[in-house]
Amino acid sequence: MDIKLIAIDMDGTLLYSRNEIRPRVKEAVLAAAEKGVKIVISTGRIYSSARQYTRLLGIETPIISSNGALIRKDDENLYKCSIPRDALEEATNLLIDYDDIYYRMYGDEVYYSKKENKAVQDFMNWNKGQKPEEQIKVKVISNPLEIFREGEDILKMFLVQEETYQKRYDELIRKLNEIRGVYCVSSMPKSMDVINKNVSKGHALEHLAKRYNIASGNIMAIGDNYNDIEMIQYAGIGVAMGNADDEVKRKADFVTKTNLEDGVAVAIEKFIL
Repeated sequence: MDIKLIAIDMDGTLLYSRNEIRPRVKEAVLAAAEKGVKIVISTGRIYSSARQYTRLLGIETPIISSNGALIRKDDENLYKCSIPRDALEEATNLLIDYDDIYYRMYGDEVYYSKKENKAVQDFMNWNKGQKPEEQIKVKVISNPLEIFREGEDILKMFLVQEETYQKRYDELIRKLNEIRGVYCVSSMPKSMDVINKNVSKGHALEHLAKRYNIASGNIMAIGDNYNDIEMIQYAGIGVAMGNADDEVKRKADFVTKTNLEDGVAVAIEKFIL
């Protein structure tokens, strides 16, 4: 099969750790790019965080961020689908009743957090190291309704279970899933993303494929979590990481090694190099 585009998830897939790309993986990705294969980063993370890793790879690539809510290349938006305002209002009102559950919200230019925890501090420290014009604003908001005073489009809500009882957390997720216009999908353990009903990595990948006139059969997608399933199923070769959830593996055409065993490189070497 002639692969012309690879879509690669980040956490648990491309990255060995949250901050590291292993040499073998980088070499395989660059070798594929040199053969003319388009490389696409596809992540649940915010765009600015993902862009850091395309620079570590040394390539300019389209980035599917916020689980497919935003596609951007060279600071140009190719696609955007934010949470509908009425659904966002209903969801934020609901969060007030679940004040013990931690959340973050992502806009185009602003990163909102309920509190300044370690994850937020780490992001802020990383953010300070970026060029001034590329830094993203970080705002701590104790009341989610403050979002509406900002007037910012929200691409994704990110909820973390932390110390909340499982039953209460599940209850919130069930209620959020009942809101018209949004749905919940997991991108990492003990967390949940709330995004537009029309958003997925698979839909975003399809949008890019049409833009570049590439058939789905000429695409390989690699991922490890539930938010990767749609793009794995859309691609001609869907690859699940060895560390992926069992359901993701069942949906894939091929299961590679784990991210700790350079699984991305193994898949690229097998199908492209």
